[in-house]
Amino acid sequence: MANGTDTRTRGAEAGTARLSEHCELAKRPEYADLHRDCRRLEDHHMPAEPRIVLTPRCGCSCHGGAR
Repeated sequence: MANGTDTRTRGAEAGTARLSEHCELAKRPEYADLHRDCRRLEDHHMPAEPRIVLTPRCGCSCHGGAR
């Protein structure tokens, strides 16, 4: 990668479970019901390049997304 930047990790450490926006907000008690709205249950890859993940699955354990 140019300048040693790997944009696929989006600043997160490789292997770190990333939560969807719904599950991140659902950590707050007043928004706990948002876990059921999470739809990031699988990785979505770039069609021409299956090794590149455009939208990673949610890493929240509420729906078995932890890797």
